[in-house]
Amino acid sequence: MLAVVSVGVVAAVVTIAASVIYFDSLGDIALNRQISTDAGASHDIVITAREVGVDPASNAETLSLVEESVTEIASSIITGITLAYGSPTLLIEETESAGTEIDSSLRAVLVNSPDLQANSILTAGSWPSKTVSQDALGRLLIDVAIEESAAAEFEISVGEIVVVAPFWDDLNDSLTVRVSGTFARGQADPAYWRDLDDQFGLDDTDLNFLPLVADSEVFVSDVAPYLPGMTVRYFWRFYVDSGRVNASGASKLLVGFDEIKAQLQPKIGSYSQQIPLQEVLERNQQQTFFSRLPMTVVFSVIAAVVLYFVATMSILMVETQRDDIARLRTRAATVRQVVGAFVIEGAVVATLAILLAPPIAALVVKWLGVIPLFAGLNDGNPLPVTLGQSAYLVSIL
Repeated sequence: MLAVVSVGVVAAVVTIAASVIYFDSLGDIALNRQISTDAGASHDIVITAREVGVDPASNAETLSLVEESVTEIASSIITGITLAYGSPTLLIEETESAGTEIDSSLRAVLVNSPDLQANSILTAGSWPSKTVSQDALGRLLIDVAIEESAAAEFEISVGEIVVVAPFWDDLNDSLTVRVSGTFARGQADPAYWRDLDDQFGLDDTDLNFLPLVADSEVFVSDVAPYLPGMTVRYFWRFYVDSGRVNASGASKLLVGFDEIKAQLQPKIGSYSQQIPLQEVLERNQQQTFFSRLPMTVVFSVIAAVVLYFVATMSILMVETQRDDIARLRTRAATVRQVVGAFVIEGAVVATLAILLAPPIAALVVKWLGVIPLFAGLNDGNPLPVTLGQSAYLVSIL
């Protein structure tokens, strides 16, 4: 009789766990279809910010604060990060080229990005060094690399001196840069350059920008203090694999996205975040709200029937073991010892059910998708299954 009860309990728990896993699987299918049909081409998390009075400590704090806050919430769906930061638009006052007249539409911008060198091809000279000095007029002098196409267009060569000036009132009126090398854009990741063009206005049709790539340490340790009124522009793109999102974790992600903004906005100037996936998840939550109600009712009925079955089988097992109980009592067994024996039997059966039921249920639900009756759910493919905490939780209950 104990074997029959054990099999019955395991089967009952499998039924409950399978119900939870099946409902989650349906939610995953609906969410994946909504993501695939979403009009947005990208679900990446994009954050921009602006800070004044930047120094090495504050810059490092800003970078780590954003990265840690986002990865803490969305590390399961993030596949990579693009980071860039730099100066506002700078005016070009003079170049060393003899006879070169400064075009009124020519502008400059200091750009820093950890991945810039990896996405570029050095065509002449070298990448900027950490060397910092002063020119003949006492202005700060730093090395920069410039884009090859811009260098050719404005006849700027390696080794040439260019003087740039802030358009705002600042402690110093101008900054001198020496061209240490030229580079061409790599073609491996066009999206990377589109982000830089958009962030720093390099694709502006009215102005011609000369991107100046300085050493990142020189930018925050020397240029920023030299121009303390400079507003440093920050840009982050966290690449998101929306295929990793599942319905059971959607609510947690939505709460997390709001927490990111609540945590970072008070600490970072001009903070802005764009999370297209948040809109998709919110629409999915709204559309599936009413479909969850009948599922909840069905699950409640299943749970009630299973619990009734387990209770009935337990009573029958006690009745069938009445003679054994009487025999134990004639041998001076106490009530506690008799009850303890049943408790041990129940604990063993319950442990087996908790350990075996969720994996069995997940396997059953997965292959439901290939059965003709359920083939329409996922185009005849196995159903997406996630064996999470909810399945084990309902098994314990």
